[in-house]
Amino acid sequence: MSEEDQAEARRKALEGTDSGSDTRAGSLRGGSASGSDIDPDQDEINAALADEGRRMAQEAADRDASAVANDDQKSLNG
Repeated sequence: MSEEDQAEARRKALEGTDSGSDTRAGSLRGGSASGSDIDPDQDEINAALADEGRRMAQEAADRDASAVANDDQKSLNG
């Protein structure tokens, strides 16, 4: 799969909303199942996913920075 196709797949995966039929076990509040868009459970899930995404992005940036620093050091010692 090309990078362009991968980017398009990621974009499509993130489209839409978190509204819809609420089928999570134990979620009895909010969501479209009750006719309300106010869903504290979904808000908590969204916040956790956002935190995880930020953490993963930071880890990737740290790895990239470390790789660049290692390459620079090799060039200086080379």
